[in-house]
Amino acid sequence: HVGSLAPGRRADLVLVDLSGPHTQPVHDLAATLVHSARSGDVRTTVVDGRVLMRDGRLTTVDVPDVAGELAELLPALVARGHGRRIQEYDT
Repeated sequence: HVGSLAPGRRADLVLVDLSGPHTQPVHDLAATLVHSARSGDVRTTVVDGRVLMRDGRLTTVDVPDVAGELAELLPALVARGHGRRIQEYDT
């Protein structure tokens, strides 16, 4: 049953915080979401009934663990570049 919310049904939802000055005033909700809202305004994401982000924090990925794994893999990835330049970005 597409288009209905009820206990026991799976749903995809995105909760967006529209209280920031960049989204005000909200005269047209759809236009505000498309043209003014930013990725950082997403507070909660539910996919197929599973909460993937709650209060702006990922629930299915341990970000520090992934960052640590990337740090371990990065030297091998750089070595595969055979001395070619890699674009560096300020973080």
